[in-house]
Amino acid sequence: MNPLFFDILEKFASDYEKILDMDFGYQDTFERSLFSQAMNDIRERIMKKELESKVFNSSPQEKSNDEFINLSEFLEFISKYIEKNLRGIEAPKIVIVNNEKIKANNWKSILIRLIKLSYKKIKIPLKISESTERYIINTKKVHSTGKPMTTPYEVNYNGETFYIEKDWNSPYIFRIFKRIKEVANLPDDYIKFPADWFEKAKLHVEERKNKNARS
Repeated sequence: MNPLFFDILEKFASDYEKILDMDFGYQDTFERSLFSQAMNDIRERIMKKELESKVFNSSPQEKSNDEFINLSEFLEFISKYIEKNLRGIEAPKIVIVNNEKIKANNWKSILIRLIKLSYKKIKIPLKISESTERYIINTKKVHSTGKPMTTPYEVNYNGETFYIEKDWNSPYIFRIFKRIKEVANLPDDYIKFPADWFEKAKLHVEERKNKNARS
């Protein structure tokens, strides 16, 4: 090991947080690069531990793998964050929709199942908002402008045929969940997500928020 790094190890052993803002005066470009990389790694590790502690302590009690949180709780959580911090949230493997436990491959499969079970309460066509041109659901494979849907999904259900636009990223799908809940007047627990998955999702969002704040 380069002896120039002995002073880092000595201070790290006494109090690792003290070295984060210190300048050891390295002149060599390679040594400065190594030092900068080491400090960034330490910051990342400390931040991750703090986030894990924050998420754990924010829960009133530890939730078992058999517990679920409802859609309203999830929507309330994501409403506090901007879209770019919500990207990359993996869909849970299992969800409950209208008291039916289903396996979920991705967010789009959950969306399709939700629409199939609630479309009778929805006035078709339906947009995310009145100010947008794209339909979530329509009886034809086109949007309000006449432009074809990017990725239409045909549904033949209970003798009726309609089309679901699948070309949405996950933050938009969350907005669609909220929209459908409102227009169909669905109860808070119409969709339920596993509680252990929700804790991981919260950690992911916090990590993205901190990463985006530094970039």
